[in-house]
Amino acid sequence: MESWIHVIERAAAEHPEVVALSDSSGDRATYADLLTRVEGSAGGWAANGVGPGDVVCVVMRNSTEYIAQVLGLCRAGAIPALINWRVAPE
Repeated sequence: MESWIHVIERAAAEHPEVVALSDSSGDRATYADLLTRVEGSAGGWAANGVGPGDVVCVVMRNSTEYIAQVLGLCRAGAIPALINWRVAPE
């Protein structure tokens, strides 16, 4: 079974210039860009001590960066816990 990381790797190899994501701010990422962002994110998380099996809360607005961070956590072996950014304090 393939993970989303495998799907992105294959798409980046086969169709690197195809737009994979775009958001309301106008940010766009091709499959090649997305793979680069995911790898960078994974490296950043690992450099900050996040490793396989760690659970990391992610609270962000919907964006291409949000997807890159979530997939970067997966790439690092961590488990993203997605929290709605609108969640009330109570």
